[in-house]
Amino acid sequence: MKKTQKEKKKLLEETKENQFLDYVRRQIKNVLENDPDMDDSLMFFSVMKVVPEYLSSGKWSKKTLDFTRKYYYPPNKIEKLHQISEFSEPYKKYCELVHNYYLLTQEEGKKIFQKMLDWFPAKKEKNTIASWSDSFVVSLFHRVELQDSVYFEDIRTKERYKATLLDEIFIHQIETLYSPFLALLVPSDKGYITDTILECENFDLIDPTKTKDLSKKEWEEYVFHWYRTNLLKSVTSENPSLEEENVEFYSAGRLMDETDFDFANRLIEQDENLYEFPYLGQLTQLLIKVIRNFPHLFLAKVNALPLLDAMKILFTDLDMDLTAEYNYTNHQGHLWLILIIENLPEEVAAIQNYQVEPEYWEVEF
Repeated sequence: MKKTQKEKKKLLEETKENQFLDYVRRQIKNVLENDPDMDDSLMFFSVMKVVPEYLSSGKWSKKTLDFTRKYYYPPNKIEKLHQISEFSEPYKKYCELVHNYYLLTQEEGKKIFQKMLDWFPAKKEKNTIASWSDSFVVSLFHRVELQDSVYFEDIRTKERYKATLLDEIFIHQIETLYSPFLALLVPSDKGYITDTILECENFDLIDPTKTKDLSKKEWEEYVFHWYRTNLLKSVTSENPSLEEENVEFYSAGRLMDETDFDFANRLIEQDENLYEFPYLGQLTQLLIKVIRNFPHLFLAKVNALPLLDAMKILFTDLDMDLTAEYNYTNHQGHLWLILIIENLPEEVAAIQNYQVEPEYWEVEF
């Protein structure tokens, strides 16, 4: 029976993925056979961070991208920062750390992890590696030396993890590190290992009263976003001219064959607070209504960000006249507010029960 175009595409994606995984397996096998000093666990851990990025074009792509964009900055927000090594190098490592976190915590990620473990040629530490999804630790750490051993002390729980340091460059980096650092640790037969530490020198302090009641998962998400925010803040503060030039813009142009839902979702993804909004369904539905009612305003040269600001206003419990321009300084956003309130009154009335306090957005209106 002749395969459909969709079936052919799926088969091609699976073939590419299997070829890549087989290539990685052969390379790892070659290294392990020719380098008796190579640690099995560290090798596996290092490979983990490159696999999700490659597989982002295959059958796991949607789940992978849905997860990682919660932690990445929208490309337009950091476009000019890639030329600055103080940002691009640690941010690349941060993204790789997110890759590992995805493989250890998400259902689809764990499937990729298990597939990797199945074909991993080294058998010595497989049982320990298999436990990583339950035993990994993501946190901010201090380096502590006790009796000629190095420990990573979790700044939140004060628990200490004996570190196994195998790479000379990495060892030197740890020895000269005095500020807190973000890391993802996993156990091995010799102690805890990692291949990435993200220094947090001169970053804002974390208020323990705001984090003391967070669950393990909530703390992990918090510390990822805390690092990301402070990295950007530290680089832009040292490059004020870059901050002045960086006028935020995201095109309101619609992609070819993009559905109303996909278009609305893509716009929402440009703002972290909107993407994580507790009433995302209601927000998306209202934005779809706006898209359908004003198609002529969604042009490639139009900035979509004022519309997103207006959506925030609509979903905020404010005791003011939203159509009065003196109450809203963003002129383009004010125009969107008037259009939506006057042309979609029923839809606006329907969202009254889904409004949040102004503090949610961490801005003043």
